[in-house]
Amino acid sequence: MLEDDPLDAELNLNQLKLIDEYSCIVKWVTDRPSFTDALKNSSPDIVLSDYTLPQYNGLNALHDMQALNLNIPFIFVTGTINEETAAGTIKAGAWDYVVKDRLFRLPLAIRAALELNREKENVFRADELNRKLSAAVEQSPSHILITDTIGRIEYINPRFTEVTGFSPDEVIGKYPSLLKSGYHTREFYCDLWDTLKSGKIWRGEILNVRKSGEKFWESASISPLKNMNGEITHFIAIKEDISGKKKMEEELVNARNKAELSDKLKTAFLQNMSHEIRTPLNAIVGFSALLYDKSLKADFQKEYIDIINNSCYQLLTLMEDIFTASRLNSQSEILAERKTSVKAIMDYVFSVSNLKAQQKNLKLEMEFHLSDSENSIITDDIKLTQILSNLLNNAIKFTHTGYIEFGCYLNNNMVEFYVKDTGIGIAPDRTEKIFERFVQADENIHIDYGGTGLGLAISKSFVELMGGKIWLQSEPDKGSIFYFTIPFRQG
Repeated sequence: MLEDDPLDAELNLNQLKLIDEYSCIVKWVTDRPSFTDALKNSSPDIVLSDYTLPQYNGLNALHDMQALNLNIPFIFVTGTINEETAAGTIKAGAWDYVVKDRLFRLPLAIRAALELNREKENVFRADELNRKLSAAVEQSPSHILITDTIGRIEYINPRFTEVTGFSPDEVIGKYPSLLKSGYHTREFYCDLWDTLKSGKIWRGEILNVRKSGEKFWESASISPLKNMNGEITHFIAIKEDISGKKKMEEELVNARNKAELSDKLKTAFLQNMSHEIRTPLNAIVGFSALLYDKSLKADFQKEYIDIINNSCYQLLTLMEDIFTASRLNSQSEILAERKTSVKAIMDYVFSVSNLKAQQKNLKLEMEFHLSDSENSIITDDIKLTQILSNLLNNAIKFTHTGYIEFGCYLNNNMVEFYVKDTGIGIAPDRTEKIFERFVQADENIHIDYGGTGLGLAISKSFVELMGGKIWLQSEPDKGSIFYFTIPFRQG
């Protein structure tokens, strides 16, 4: 209370005692220094001020309070005021004025000012909360949209545009179905809307599509918004782009499956390898023991020696495949390039493979389409020989009737080789897998044909090490054609 007259101050205090719903604690000041000091060091709920003081006045006091950015109800209590002056005080920021000869109005004015101040504070807090909520929604890392009760979009935040590519003008008034990817069923969306219309929150993952056409996964939480009567007026969806997370999960699942498959293949390989090693070893040991029989006829002796030799060659080839796969796995395999005659390698491979083909009554044909100047190239002749040998051995092994043909020609600065057979063929879903280590065209094929599943994997690694590529065309029960290329560098 800013009042210089003690009598007037006492009259004001008497009126304050009539406000029984409040316990009034009054700080009475008489001049500017004590007034500003009280404002700074206390937290008054209301200010009562005389209009005219000896060296100070109420308007200056009002301005001093405003300069301190204090929003405190300010009421003038004065005996020297007219309508023009009163209007000026209200215009300056006073909340009310009370004339001293009508001092009974003071409690009413104070009650009204305090009530109005509470309402203003509530409005301010609500506005401040709205500003914070608005900023939170606008700046949220989640993309947010609000729809009416039938699903028409009324609001999207900036993050929604960043994620989907759709601007507000493109989606406001439309339905979220413009994001549908076609992945989910009709029942999926029916369940979503049934949940929301029952007043419950729906949570889940949705595969949607961006404006660009790119599909993306999002985690969504969709809630109904209700009014004071509990009626649903809107729905709000808060979503997060989880495409990266889904991709990571998919990669982890694939890695796990691949690891499990690798373990399975290694187990099958070891079991198969045990069989492949024991078979020639048993023959070597068994027929070597028979050679001790002095009564053994010469014909049988020669047959047994041939079996032992073949078994040794078979075992040597098997060991070499294992060592080669090991070197490739450790990336210690190197190229030994030199001037090479392609025709000489093909003639050698033909002579070796033709004997095996004749034993199965198969016709082996060779087609050579390089000129004399193209025949001499710089390459690793040993690896080229092994690739052709592996492919021809497979062709002979898996062909029971018909023929086998292999050849080469120049194609866009690459020498392209092919091996064609009329054998059992390969299922479409296995054409890529058979180039992996320990994998064969059929998981049970080693039972009928034997083998380790290393030949094609080694061939593929050799081809790629030499700078080429390998692929095939095949149809079950009709045969296969294997192709591979190596760079053409004249020697």
